[in-house]
Amino acid sequence: MGPDAVNVNIGEEFVLLASGEAPTGTELSTRQVRVGNTDLRVGIDSDGFRHLLVQVPEEITGDRQSAALVLGTRILAVGSESVVYADLKCLDTRLALVFERLVADVAARIDAGDRPGAALLTALHEWRDLFRGVPSGPTREQVVGLIGELEVLGRLSGSVGIVQALDAWWGPDGHAHDFYSSAARAIEVKTTRSLEGNRIHVSNAAQLDPTDLADLCLAVFRLKEDRRAPSLDERIESLLELGYPAAELLAKIEGAGYVYETPIPFNTRFAVTSDRWWVVGADFPGVRESRLGPTALRGVSAIKYELSLDAVGAPMTAEHVDALVRGWRNDG
Repeated sequence: MGPDAVNVNIGEEFVLLASGEAPTGTELSTRQVRVGNTDLRVGIDSDGFRHLLVQVPEEITGDRQSAALVLGTRILAVGSESVVYADLKCLDTRLALVFERLVADVAARIDAGDRPGAALLTALHEWRDLFRGVPSGPTREQVVGLIGELEVLGRLSGSVGIVQALDAWWGPDGHAHDFYSSAARAIEVKTTRSLEGNRIHVSNAAQLDPTDLADLCLAVFRLKEDRRAPSLDERIESLLELGYPAAELLAKIEGAGYVYETPIPFNTRFAVTSDRWWVVGADFPGVRESRLGPTALRGVSAIKYELSLDAVGAPMTAEHVDALVRGWRNDG
């Protein structure tokens, strides 16, 4: 039973629980999910909070609580016996679908041979950052920017592989450029919804500064709302289907301002109508941190400006872009 099968079954079990009679007081409605010789149960309590119950023969130790998760124990009557379970509870109903992913991860680890307690604690550690609490939600521009970065992530995975592509994505961590390679190469991604797509917003003086880099590329994606295009969640789902590790990918995306499978009050279906790439060389226009120097920047907290792409010259050819993406394979 692979992770995808586990995930589907668990989602169905939660749906069945939610459609049944609601528990009262401290009661918990549960359904069994058998994984090998391990008794897993998913549950919903009287407050609508979701639970994962894992029968564990070993002692559970470690970090037991984060902002939206609490790990405790619960005794259930199973036949004529009282059985002790580790009880992982999600305290934020907005994270219900993310919690299903965590449960699926625990089940997949157990199915792969991990001890139940170890599987639970490892998954809890890796997924914990996604349960720090749901932010107010991304802006439309954050979603648009994220789509552009996901486009580049998908392209790099085809040349350098999933692990190196994910390692190269530094934008959500607050770095100057969105993608870095081990050979000091960088890609800065800009995404626009303007009809012409000829102006981009630059948010600091380092974004278009190639100093200390082997090379810096600017990739500009133009998007158009299209109800036939994939939604943001569908784009993320396609990367998960490629084999991206869910906890790591979704943590990156959360760092970019969006928690996977949480409601967004506007359309996220955008088609990519064009993508253009440039090499940012010494003559490329823009405000440069290295040219301003520490004296000019003293006391300056932010430099933001618009750049007209009409001033930057012709973009790379498609063949040049393909060669650039393939070249990341040789970064070692």
